[in-house]
Amino acid sequence: MKKLIVQFLKFAVVGGLAFLIDAGIYVGLTALFGDRLHLLFNVLSFSVSVIFNYICSMRFVFKGKAGMSRRTEMLIFILLSVIGLGINEAVMWLLVDVAHIEGAVQCLLRGMAGEKIGQAISGLSAKVIATVVVLFWNFISRKVFLEEKANKA
Repeated sequence: MKKLIVQFLKFAVVGGLAFLIDAGIYVGLTALFGDRLHLLFNVLSFSVSVIFNYICSMRFVFKGKAGMSRRTEMLIFILLSVIGLGINEAVMWLLVDVAHIEGAVQCLLRGMAGEKIGQAISGLSAKVIATVVVLFWNFISRKVFLEEKANKA
């Protein structure tokens, strides 16, 4: 159990760094171009962070399956990430376009940071929630599909 907790903490650190990349690109694009294309910006930022996440996850968190080629490993990683992106997009859509969570956050930030920055950061609140939801999908799916099973002999 201790090994699993340590592994999850490593995964959380790598994921946290990937999130900073993801969020930084998302906020930057939204600040530059407005929030009308937030779902596209979410896909772009998420994609860049997946590349970083793959490299670090497979180097520092998970021990790849014996006999699985790097190409197969990366394809599975990308497939699992695309499913995660779908979950992320659904949560973002629900929070931003249906529940309008950004409206409340934006009102708070508008006075402090200005209109464009307030818009960009307000969408980030939904992105944080979506990322936490996807965090669990990513850890469990990668552990199941990409990690070598420990022999208990």
